[in-house]
Amino acid sequence: MLNKMHWWWVASSCLLMAACAPMSQQQQTSLGAVQNNLPLPTLPHATNTAVAPSELQWIAEKVYINETGGNPEKLVSWNAQEEFASLGIGHFIWYPVGRTGPFTETFPALLSYMQTQGVKMPTWLYTCAAAGAPWPNKAAFEQAAMDPEVKELRRFLDQTRTLQANFMAM
Repeated sequence: MLNKMHWWWVASSCLLMAACAPMSQQQQTSLGAVQNNLPLPTLPHATNTAVAPSELQWIAEKVYINETGGNPEKLVSWNAQEEFASLGIGHFIWYPVGRTGPFTETFPALLSYMQTQGVKMPTWLYTCAAAGAPWPNKAAFEQAAMDPEVKELRRFLDQTRTLQANFMAM
């Protein structure tokens, strides 16, 4: 078993590589209807053959505290001077519908990974994950901050922190 500092370094390195990787081709699909008040997922145990579940939880908590200061509101953000939403403990990038940029869009890949792990996601995420973020810009994102979908997304990301850490470590 490797020590916790080693896994912290691995998780941090994965986060940096994901944020700086070259942009991949973004799929385009139409947005579906938004649905509210969906049950949040019951999480299966995330596993990665290289990381024990207890270490994965430890990594997820450390990344969460480091990136949000323990504030779940910061799991859903749009930073100044950026053209995309930054979501989860890994600041997974989600460009608006029809937009691309210099960084790899990682949020749709995270959602795809969660699907393979059997996680039930809010329906509205299924309908727009590949199309792009439903907010065209930072102003629209900020205006939607208290919308039921954004609150649901924040809870979903808070409840799936261990899976997000596993995704970053892969």
